[in-house]
Amino acid sequence: MSDFDKTPDLPVGTDFMQVVRGQEDACDGVTRQRLPFMGQKAPALVSELGTLLSWLDRAGSCWWGCAKGDHLVEHAVGGSCGTTRAGLRLAYLGFYDEALSLSRFVGERANLLALFRTQPVSMERWRQADERTRRRDFSAVRVRIALEAIGAPIPTPEERYRQLSSFGSHPGRTPQHHDPRTRPRMGGIFDEAGFLLALNELARGLVLVAGLAAPLLAEVPQEQITSAALAAAEQIGGVNVADIDGLWDAAAASADRNERS
Repeated sequence: MSDFDKTPDLPVGTDFMQVVRGQEDACDGVTRQRLPFMGQKAPALVSELGTLLSWLDRAGSCWWGCAKGDHLVEHAVGGSCGTTRAGLRLAYLGFYDEALSLSRFVGERANLLALFRTQPVSMERWRQADERTRRRDFSAVRVRIALEAIGAPIPTPEERYRQLSSFGSHPGRTPQHHDPRTRPRMGGIFDEAGFLLALNELARGLVLVAGLAAPLLAEVPQEQITSAALAAAEQIGGVNVADIDGLWDAAAASADRNERS
């Protein structure tokens, strides 16, 4: 028998699954307990996201009536709702990298909707194309290039897309390590910085999708959806993938100055 086989009391099989599920449930509970104390914006953002998700869930399922057709925009909206809800669930369970990875897909849909808005002919090209052509001509890179070519704003630019991809999707980044004062983790353990990062990025993507999709949907209350998106946008905090490293660098520099003084 090897030394590995002699290790006592370590769960395997379904016992292991029960242990980690309990850990994840505990993280969910801690997150809910701590949320009211994460400043003013985070609790408000969760509430505003609930409202926005409610509007978009209905918009994506023809709640107010069906406009017929291929439901292209409705599917983009519905898919973004599902992805955001899944990402939020992961964030509550302590899987912040995985939540950020999902936010990337919401950002992709925002870019595609932006192309449809600024270049309506691209929507017709999508509708007429087969699946293989869509994967080739409407990949994330191709959509960004198309937006650049016509001088249109890019909701999820290349650098942000790359940063989101570094969490959970591509190897190389230390897992679940959003606070340099803590150790890397495997998920299922609460980390305020990781939760805020995932929450803000998921919200950003959904807000963009809502604002871009609403004018493309005929049978929906566009004004109310836009208003809900703006309300959520106002509560998005400053912890995001573009600035997180800089925030910690600034905090470290401030702590260093305080120690010297």
